[in-house]
Amino acid sequence: MQAWEALHPGVQQWLWQQGWPSLRDVQARAIPVVLARDRDVLISAPTAGGKTEAAFLPIVSHLASNTPLGVGCLCISPLKALINDQTRRLTSLCEAVGLNIQPWHGDINAGRAQFWRKPAAVLLITPESLEAMFIRRPGDLVRVLSDLRYICVDELHSFVASVRGRQLQSLLHRVDVLIGRKVPRVALSATFGNNNLAAQFLRTDGSIPSVSIESSQGGSELCMQVRALVHPDRGPDPQNEIASQLFKVLRGQSNLVFANRRETVEWFADALREASERAGVPNEFFPHHGSLSRDQRLWLEERLRDENFPTTAVCTSTLELGVDLGDVASVAQIGASPTVSALKQRLGRSGRRPGQPQVLRQFVILPEVEIGSPPSDRLRLNLVQAIATIELMLDRRYETPDLFGDLHYSTLIQQIVSVIAQQHGATADHLFRLLCQEGPFARVDVASFKELLRGMGATGVIEQLEDGALMPGETGEHLLAGYDIYIAFVVPEAYRLIYNGRPLGTLPLSTPAITGTFIVFGGRRWKIDAIEASSHSLILIPAPAGRPPKFGGGAVDVSGLVRTKMRKVLMSDELPPYLDATAQDQLIAARAEFQSMGLGTSSFYAEKVGLWLAPWASDRALTALRLALAKHDIESVLEDAFLKVELVQLVDIVRTLQKINEEGMPAADVLTEHIRPLPEQKFDEYLTEELLRTSYAVRHLDVGGATVAVRTLLAGDPQRNTRPLLLPLDPTHLKH
Repeated sequence: MQAWEALHPGVQQWLWQQGWPSLRDVQARAIPVVLARDRDVLISAPTAGGKTEAAFLPIVSHLASNTPLGVGCLCISPLKALINDQTRRLTSLCEAVGLNIQPWHGDINAGRAQFWRKPAAVLLITPESLEAMFIRRPGDLVRVLSDLRYICVDELHSFVASVRGRQLQSLLHRVDVLIGRKVPRVALSATFGNNNLAAQFLRTDGSIPSVSIESSQGGSELCMQVRALVHPDRGPDPQNEIASQLFKVLRGQSNLVFANRRETVEWFADALREASERAGVPNEFFPHHGSLSRDQRLWLEERLRDENFPTTAVCTSTLELGVDLGDVASVAQIGASPTVSALKQRLGRSGRRPGQPQVLRQFVILPEVEIGSPPSDRLRLNLVQAIATIELMLDRRYETPDLFGDLHYSTLIQQIVSVIAQQHGATADHLFRLLCQEGPFARVDVASFKELLRGMGATGVIEQLEDGALMPGETGEHLLAGYDIYIAFVVPEAYRLIYNGRPLGTLPLSTPAITGTFIVFGGRRWKIDAIEASSHSLILIPAPAGRPPKFGGGAVDVSGLVRTKMRKVLMSDELPPYLDATAQDQLIAARAEFQSMGLGTSSFYAEKVGLWLAPWASDRALTALRLALAKHDIESVLEDAFLKVELVQLVDIVRTLQKINEEGMPAADVLTEHIRPLPEQKFDEYLTEELLRTSYAVRHLDVGGATVAVRTLLAGDPQRNTRPLLLPLDPTHLKH
């Protein structure tokens, strides 16, 4: 029997009405497995590869044949925009078989009251809204989920190894406990990287077997170019040249331009709008990021889907995930992509139509190399990282998610408060068994859990009754009185931006707000006309000049996978065909510097001003090594891919590294014993100092990676690399 024959007749008719000539391979293979409901299923396909239908064609078929008494499929999604998009795509499919679908997130009110009286068969929801149901309406929640058949997780990779991911894992476990049985889980993603780890993340206890289904259909033809621009200290800003190039090549089509920071997004959106005004043509360039108002984001997403209006969105990662954006002709990336997985996801937004190639234009800005430039500039590491990321993507090698890189104490505090509210009190034993022993916080032992409860008690988050039950304390009651407890990640307090009574979005409070100053927001320039402190609002009026606001958020740590590939790129003599002439020249120059520094045979480079250690390890491993050296009174600083040491002889560094190698890298708690870390995650302020330090160690240090880095440094003969100590920097390399 062919796969489509196993589908409900109403679903078969819907497929015929859509004009589909056939099912895609991933859909055909997923249908019998999802219908069986005897295992977890991970479905992986490129963006627009049909993975949503691969899951929901069999899910809707099962629900149509066996109508649930309440919610039959609970679909959890990371973004409101994804829920809106999935609702639009799935409504006609569900209606074809007489099923209702209910989207649920903070921007949707329609259908909520009716849902509790007559639950929809398919519920699309964010983790935060599901958390709110557990806290506010646990009795109603168990009733509407009592006949649950499937749990679907959209864009699984976006949750892995994150704060929201641990919250999601806890919520999935609590749903099973709430209804008294394990429900099969279906996960969707364009990239998993490691299927075994993805399955482990999806169900931490492994109590149900899993199967991975990957699309075997080849991707579109790939067209890409990396363009390098050199920025002289006193010369024009290369961003202006990038904006000019984007304006010339992108007008008339729909595109996505990814920038890694919101302020960069605003700068380019404003520059491209201004270029349109100078040319006397309609503006096609608009910003998209998380601080913009919902209406602005939805308007832009809808415009991208409208083939009558060429549109380019300049965006952060907000459009990286699988929202349907129609026919996107090309993708541009400004700077190196933060991860290989992100680059794959972004590139997959183009080339959706048969015969249409995927197009990537990547721009890398490099500082002009001068005598005395640091090694990172001389090696053009921004360019090398961009090349390494692309090469890894072409080889289908992605970062392995670190499922154990964080103890998630902050999220555990949130879940403890949530369970206490859900159950109107709980004992410490019950909480430990539910959340740690059987739940996703398995790395938290009894001693650490008791220490965490002591911290929560000391700060008033919880209090203990005479019978041993834990209840919300004064601080806990305050948390539960608002909406903030639903959200596990930090949301900076922000100004509301108002123009003519209409909200434009929000701006983090860390940005200085002064009446009369200018900002760029929403791709336009504004003047702050008034500040309403009581409502945290900035009243704006249009202005002819402005500067991008300073949004929060730092860079993503570089992985060991990328760093190792960067060294291989520098060691190679091949010139990738996708580099423009400037990028080729800069890579040739970087490789000449690499050999001149002796880094092809050693992991040390020395000059009179300092000594650089280059084990080509991850940022977390370098941080651990830096703390280990500090234990031996050797101070160092992290300088891109290097550790820089001053006022220390090479022989002393080698001797210290040999000692560390012989004695073993100190444990994380030893490395951090003199560190006084500040709270980083949302509920860290309720932790004891001991747990704060432990949390910092596992979050920021890779002791195992540092051990490998020490051995890498000692593997070569560092004494062979003494030439830079004797000779000045060779000025002939500067011509590149």
